[in-house]
Amino acid sequence: MKPKMDAFFDWLREQDPLSGSKLGEAIQYALTYESTFRTVLKDAKLALDNNRAERAIKPFVMGRKNWLFSATYEGATAAAIIMSIIETAKQNNLVPEKYITYLLEELPNLPTLANEEDWKAYLPWRSHVKERCQERTLPKP
Repeated sequence: MKPKMDAFFDWLREQDPLSGSKLGEAIQYALTYESTFRTVLKDAKLALDNNRAERAIKPFVMGRKNWLFSATYEGATAAAIIMSIIETAKQNNLVPEKYITYLLEELPNLPTLANEEDWKAYLPWRSHVKERCQERTLPKP
């Protein structure tokens, strides 16, 4: 990706768009944030775009009118929490139903949720959580 990014920014620097044009604004924006865009070259886990995040929230955007029943602040807050748990489970390759069931079974056994270390043990990227909440695949015959 580095050679293509180098070529792109070299090309941007060669452009001479009309002053105040939308193209000029876009080129200036890209050049201003060049170092930020290049951050993706430092870590292979980073993505150049936000497509993954946008795909994750698409079902909520599509269903927005279906959730008008969240007529109260508390109802909307509860829906947001549940949706966040579901999407976080998906992003960590967990089966959301298994993860929510796990949380509902385990969290009430904690003496309090005030102790950060106690509830951090139930985050979806913890190995014991993954073992319990990932889809089990049957061995091939």
